[in-house]
Amino acid sequence: MEKVYKAKWIFNKHTKDMDTLYDVLRYLILRSDSKKESTHMITQRLKETNKYKPRTTDKTTTINNKINELKFYNLIYEIKGKYMISYLGNFYLEYAGTEKSKYIFLSLLFGIQFPHPYNRSISNLFPFRVIIHLLLSEKLSYKLYNDEIFRYIMNFEFSSSSNRTVRNKELHELENLIVKSRKKNTNMALELEKIDRIADKIHQWDYYVSNILVEQNVVEKTKISKERIKFFHPTQEKTKYPTSRTYSRLEYMLTNEIKEFATELIKESPAVEEVLIYNGDEFKEDIDRKISNYLPRILLNKLDNTDERIYFENLLFEVKKHSLNKMLHSPSEYEIKLEETFNAFRDIKAHRISGSGATDVECIYSGMKFNVEAKSTSNKLGGLNRGRIEDHMNKTKANYTLVIAPDFAPAVYKSDIRNSSISVLETGIFCEYVMSQYFSMGRENLEYKELHELIMQNLGENITSKVSERNSMIFGLDKKI
Repeated sequence: MEKVYKAKWIFNKHTKDMDTLYDVLRYLILRSDSKKESTHMITQRLKETNKYKPRTTDKTTTINNKINELKFYNLIYEIKGKYMISYLGNFYLEYAGTEKSKYIFLSLLFGIQFPHPYNRSISNLFPFRVIIHLLLSEKLSYKLYNDEIFRYIMNFEFSSSSNRTVRNKELHELENLIVKSRKKNTNMALELEKIDRIADKIHQWDYYVSNILVEQNVVEKTKISKERIKFFHPTQEKTKYPTSRTYSRLEYMLTNEIKEFATELIKESPAVEEVLIYNGDEFKEDIDRKISNYLPRILLNKLDNTDERIYFENLLFEVKKHSLNKMLHSPSEYEIKLEETFNAFRDIKAHRISGSGATDVECIYSGMKFNVEAKSTSNKLGGLNRGRIEDHMNKTKANYTLVIAPDFAPAVYKSDIRNSSISVLETGIFCEYVMSQYFSMGRENLEYKELHELIMQNLGENITSKVSERNSMIFGLDKKI
């Protein structure tokens, strides 16, 4: 008996090309800079490009739909009432129109997960990683047909197991199911008629998503059947006649120019990887930020190594990686990379000391000293030895200490550092602060001043939320349209 998957993928249906989203993002930036770019003006500009034909006179709705697509593709995310451009969003702006943009776009696809903050899918997986995994399958002859996407793939789900061996087995079962289906003499009209909301699936994939994949040189599409079958959406309350969608069998294969990169990318970020889940342990905004700021190392290697931005992304990638203490040498590498990052500020001199009885990194800012304690941990940092940190401060004559770790248990900032000259900051937000400032103002204008002032105003506290708020206030794009 053929296995039936009950999960449901939902792809957004607001644009057929990335050029339009690029234009919307550029206009959001211009509007944010000038504070004068109205929704009407943005809509009018898009019309002038001949890429945008609104179906409604409600300009706010149409532009909001495009902005939601920017969010779905992880080009932007929303924090503190502002839109922040993601790491990959900045790269997409930088490399748009070049031959390297396809690598950035595929990386954007690899970061999209279900559940997604700006999508209604109920699955728990990385949809495009699953699709790319199948397109790289020799067993499937490196191809997929659109009916296979409707019948099997858009309903696929992993079991509740997080074990990668189990998940790989489930992916193999999916491959075998598709292989078996290809050997049957199938009446496609009857088979597709059985699929729940088949017209909507055709609309999502054939009309929207696949067109973007073709446009971005990720896949090539070939029509292999002249047969045209009409399927209908359920009749809506205000609709006299049901809307139809036409199916013709289409074949999809990865383009030759993307195949090698896709192979490397699926090794670094496999389809069986667990998604980030909103489980109450973290604020929703923090999860949204992590989802939107997926950044594969293989992409950085693919882009121009002489580009200073790539150097910075690599540096901050290393900071975040070693902060999680996943390798034997991570604690020392974390200190080394933080020293390098602080030295990137034009108004700081940083020197790694480390060792027993010493602070990790000693810094000089505007004639005064402060210490940086680098705490690498795979979980939340459960506690701090205040006496030891204050002893380090006495030795270096530091005015304060900034402790940087991936996350902190409440006891750290509610008890351990209270009423002290110690502040704590999460690694991810520190990296976002550095990168946002760099993308906005360039290396030569990278300054520590804002962060120093926040620390001085909030000694003895966790300044993570305040830095995040400052990031969105200074570097975010206006949300109000």
